[in-house]
Amino acid sequence: MELWLQDIVNLYESNQLDEALAQCINANKAYANNPDLHHLQGLIYAKLGNLSAAIKSFEQAISINPNEAIFHNNISNAYKYTGQFEKALQHLHEALRLAPNNAEAYNNLGSLYYSQGQIKLAIPQFEKAIRLNPNSWEAHYNLANCFIKSDMVTQAITQYLTVLKLKPQHGNANVNLAMAYVSIKSYTDALPYLEIAAQSNPAHAELQGHLAEAYLDLGKSQDAIRQYELALTLEPTRAEWHHNLAVLYLREKNYEQAQQH
Repeated sequence: MELWLQDIVNLYESNQLDEALAQCINANKAYANNPDLHHLQGLIYAKLGNLSAAIKSFEQAISINPNEAIFHNNISNAYKYTGQFEKALQHLHEALRLAPNNAEAYNNLGSLYYSQGQIKLAIPQFEKAIRLNPNSWEAHYNLANCFIKSDMVTQAITQYLTVLKLKPQHGNANVNLAMAYVSIKSYTDALPYLEIAAQSNPAHAELQGHLAEAYLDLGKSQDAIRQYELALTLEPTRAEWHHNLAVLYLREKNYEQAQQH
C-alpha cells in the first residue's frame, strides 16, 4: 500500500475520522482513479453514519475495479442498513462469486436473511461462515440467535458457549445464554450467567426476576428474597414475584412481610 494511503488508513483505524475524510477528499484531486481510496472514503463515511455518501464512494470504487470482493461486501452492508435489501443481496452474491471462501461475506449474507425474517435461509450461511472460520464469534452468535428463533434451544446454548470462549466479554451472548438456560429450567447452569447478566444490567427487571427464580429453585432462600425485592422495585406489579416472595417470607416465619405481598 502506498504511504500516503496508509497514513489515511492509520487515521481511520485510530478513529480520527474527520481528519481522515479531509485527507481522502484532498487525495482525490491527484488519485481520482484509485479504487482503494474511494473504498476507504466509503468506510469513513459509513463509520460517520453518512450511508448515502458511503454508497456513492463504494460505487466509485466498484466502477474502477469491479473484481474486488471486499468492495461488494461493504457496499452490501451500506445497502442493508438503508433498507435496500435487493441491492444488498446482489452485491453479496457478487462478493461470494469473486471470493467463494469469504467467511465474512457468508456471515453478512446470513445477517441479511435474518434481518428479513428468513431464518431458514440464514442458518446455512452462518454454518458456512463457521466452517470457513471456526473462530468467527460473530457467526456463532448469529447462528445461536437463529436457533433461538427456531426453538432449537440446546443448539443455541452450544453456540453461545462458543461465543463466550472466543469473546468472554460479549454481554449479549451472556444474557442470551442465561435466558436460554432459564427457558429449559436449567437453573444450575443458568445461575453464573444470570448473576453476570443481572449485575451488568441492573435496570433489567426480567433478568433480576429470573435470577430470583433461579435462587428459589436452587433453595437459596435469602438470596431469592433479596433478589425478588430488587426485581419488584423495577416492576412493582408482577403478581408472580409478589406470590413467590410471600411464600419465602412465610417459610422464614416473617408473617408481617408475607402479608405485604
